[in-house]
Amino acid sequence: MTVISESEQFGTKVEAIAPRIGIEWSPYTNDGPVTFHFEKITTQSDGAVLERTFLGVLPARISELLARDYTVKHPVTGEESVEPGWKLMAMIKAATDTVYANNIARDDAALGWRTANREKHEPKLTRCISVFQV
Repeated sequence: MTVISESEQFGTKVEAIAPRIGIEWSPYTNDGPVTFHFEKITTQSDGAVLERTFLGVLPARISELLARDYTVKHPVTGEESVEPGWKLMAMIKAATDTVYANNIARDDAALGWRTANREKHEPKLTRCISVFQV
């Protein structure tokens, strides 16, 4: 979140957030569009939301996001580190694989399918579109 303004007098903070990020990844080119849906959010010091306003949608390309480095802050310690952009895609892919595997394993158990029969019952995936919401 990017802080736009802060008022110690009123105990408020105004930030730009992207609560919805759309990713259209092509496994063939390892690229595609990303859309960041931005809102302006005003909160009190206790975290209560006073106002939320839609600001707009900003586009980017996966290849551009992966080509740079990012300064990230640990959520507990506040320690900062610089990480390469390729880790972003690697972590999204790992999370996607985990969610898929966990859901397929659960479905297999519920239906009594054996792993060997899984390919027969799975739909063929030709394109992956992921939407992440915060």
